[in-house]
Amino acid sequence: MLKKHGQYGKQDSFNAGKIKPENISENGNVKIRLTSHNVIERNTDDKTGKTLVGTGGKQTGIAWFNYAVVTPVPVPGRVNINTAPPRLLASLPGINSTLAENIYTGRDRNGKKILKPYKCLGNLFKVKGMTPDIFERCVNILDLDSSDFTVEVEAQILKLKNLNETAELSPDSIIASRRKRFVIEADKKEGGYIDISEIEQYPAR
Repeated sequence: MLKKHGQYGKQDSFNAGKIKPENISENGNVKIRLTSHNVIERNTDDKTGKTLVGTGGKQTGIAWFNYAVVTPVPVPGRVNINTAPPRLLASLPGINSTLAENIYTGRDRNGKKILKPYKCLGNLFKVKGMTPDIFERCVNILDLDSSDFTVEVEAQILKLKNLNETAELSPDSIIASRRKRFVIEADKKEGGYIDISEIEQYPAR
């Protein structure tokens, strides 16, 4: 139940939960079913003629849903402006598609593509179309180095004639295969070591 003794309007919305990997088909499709409950007038007869016993009051009307919005779950970390594609840059606050393309190509105010790789975040002020207001809105989620990575691992069980076989593998040689993706965070430590921690894992399709 979403709300007790409440009334919903056409502009109301609610969070229906997360879509997990097991909810996604092999083709990448998702089927969503929203079911309304108890949208009836209480203390009335149902289709069988049996009296419906309620707790008083009435629930009348219909339930409708205009649309469902599916959004990706955010992954913690900053955006590396040296490697981020234009589509990702355009999703940041204040950055439109034109400015995103200029950042991606390193285009300066004279139209020359000479700014990349960026040495510091302040170099973004030299990008054509960048303003102090836009810079202030997005600088806290930008970085020059990547710390979050997606790693895909594939394990295969192979059928070989002998251990010394070096011929190219055919699809018939693969008995079983399994892939998995991991979202990891690399934290640089003293002494040249890197500490890797797992943020999320899910099957790869």
